[in-house]
Formats: sequence, C-alpha cells, structure tokens
Amino acid sequence: MRARQKRAFALFADAMVILCGSYLLFALMGRNLALPRDIWLEAVLPAPLLIIPALKFAGVYDVMMRFWSSSQLTRVIAGTALGMAGLSVLHMATQSFGGLWSQLVLQGVVIFLSLASLRFVAGAILRPNRSGGIVAEKVLVYGAGRAGSQLAVALLATGEYQPVAFIDDREDIVGRLISGLRVHSPSAMAGLKERLHYTRVLLAMPSASVRRRTEIV
Repeated sequence: MRARQKRAFALFADAMVILCGSYLLFALMGRNLALPRDIWLEAVLPAPLLIIPALKFAGVYDVMMRFWSSSQLTRVIAGTALGMAGLSVLHMATQSFGGLWSQLVLQGVVIFLSLASLRFVAGAILRPNRSGGIVAEKVLVYGAGRAGSQLAVALLATGEYQPVAFIDDREDIVGRLISGLRVHSPSAMAGLKERLHYTRVLLAMPSASVRRRTEIV
C-alpha cells in the first residue's frame, strides 16, 4: 500500500472513530440509541469535518500510525483541541446547543482518547518488533530535513532506537515539531543530554562535507 493510500486510510479511520465516539457519547448520555436530529446536525456530523483538517494542520498524518509513540500525542491533543474550538465557534455563531458546553468538552476528551487508542493499538499490531525485549536506546538525530525525518521513522520501526529530538543548524526551524520530534539548535545539546538522557547522535546530513561531519562528531 502506497503512502498516499495509507494516509487516506488513516483519514477514513479517524473520521469513523470520531463519528462513532461522538455518537456513543451522546447515546449514552441521553440513554437512547436514536439521537435527536439536532444532536446529529450540531455535534456528531460536524465533528469529523472540523477535527480531521485540524489534525492534518497539527501534523498528525506526517507519521504513519504504525510508527506512532507517546512523543507524538501532543499532535493529537493540539488537533483535537483546535477542531473542538472550531465546533464551539460554530455553535456560538449559530446560537445552537443551548448551554450544554460541558458536553462539548466531554466530547473532545472522548474523541482524543479514541484517536490516541487507535494509534497505540495500530502501533502495537503493525510495528515490527525486533528489539527482543531490550530497552530502546535514546538517540538524537542531527539534521531535521527529509533524510532526518526518514531516519527517525526508520529507527522507530526497528524498536532498538528511540529518537528523542532533532538537532539542526537552521535557526528558522528551531522549535518546530517534525515527525513528532522537537527541533533544537546545536547549542542545546548539553542541556538535552541531562534532560533526555540520549546516548548517541546520529547524523542525517547527506550533503554535509566531511569536515562538517567531523566537527559535529
């Protein structure tokens, strides 16, 4: 299955999870499997239409489900919160849903837990396990470009290494999240050593000169 097809499948799976989670929540709260029409139109059906683009904006689909780990949960949190904020704005603009704002908060929590559970289950089932029970070694990836992102995903797939952060010389991307990992400047490496306890630095800079690679090492 190609990457585009896998991403489309992830989008569809998330949409179904959001719909089912929202439906079950309101069905249980109302103790009735037949939801009122206004609940369908104001809370259930708009949820995936607003949350899926928000998840995409947050970078959730930059990493395949099989390679997900707890370090990427911030993306799901951000995307879910952004989507639910959009749903709240929609209710405010249309003056719908009465004063049931607490239900929207609960809906957001249920959707987040459903999306996170889907990813952990998919990761547990699909991720190859070659570590033999050995604790994964924490590493930094030097280079946050395409090569670095691909390296981070490949390392996660082995189960033997756990990328904990990117290091990059480009100041314009420092602080960003790429493939679920924060980008730091080279000057932050000493502090990251104490905070993240990485054991080695892996270079992902195919265009760097031998001299530059020697300086990094």
